[in-house]
Amino acid sequence: MHRVLALTGFIALLLCPPVHAGDAPFTGASNWGGTGLMEIPTARVMPENHWRIGVGQVDPSRTYFGVISPLSGLEIDGRVTEILDTSEEVEQGDFEGYGNDKDKSVDFKYRLVSEGKYRPAVALGIMDPSGTRLLASQYVVASKQVFPFDFTVGMGNGRFGDRPLEASGKGVEVELFSDPKQWWDDARVFAGIEFAPSEKFALMVEYAPIDYHKMSLYDVGGKETHFDEPVPSKVNYGMRLRPLDWAEIDLSWQR
Repeated sequence: MHRVLALTGFIALLLCPPVHAGDAPFTGASNWGGTGLMEIPTARVMPENHWRIGVGQVDPSRTYFGVISPLSGLEIDGRVTEILDTSEEVEQGDFEGYGNDKDKSVDFKYRLVSEGKYRPAVALGIMDPSGTRLLASQYVVASKQVFPFDFTVGMGNGRFGDRPLEASGKGVEVELFSDPKQWWDDARVFAGIEFAPSEKFALMVEYAPIDYHKMSLYDVGGKETHFDEPVPSKVNYGMRLRPLDWAEIDLSWQR
């Protein structure tokens, strides 16, 4: 197994004015674009009518994303995930000239409950619900601010659960609704904390229960950069910088 030392390079452009209320300053982007810590989502969402674009890289993958919040409490995330150093395996037949192996997906997150004085914010997320579903999951997550800390705990199946979800043969599939017992049996807990002493700087730590070695997304050509056994650690650490009101840079140590 190649031991993945992920010093993550991450840049997001926040195409919106600075936010000073509600979920702020805990509305940063995850590795894959949706509001979250690194690999895990939080119950935070961008303000209505805001959007972001960016790119995140955690070996062996790079993700290009765009996220929009068209309604209050709703985020829609579109992304392309590229598996690095796999061009030799996919440049053949109909895929000649395609470059590295890639996967497209769309995610949705909706805030079911707004945060109160004693009540956490609660959100429901649906990740990659159709097609190959290589990154599919459905999760429920809660976040609570005790400023300058933001605490998150959630449960999810698929990507975050005991086993990857199968490809969809009938359009959109959401086991959380169609088979809640299966969702509950497969779901695992994830959690994290973000510490933001200022709007320009934050520290993060998370527990991400993802079994990368079970995900066919990374099973391309048997490259040593891919996972053939569990990763050394499921605890990730990160630092979030906002040098400008419209820009964010994250650096992290993952897996």
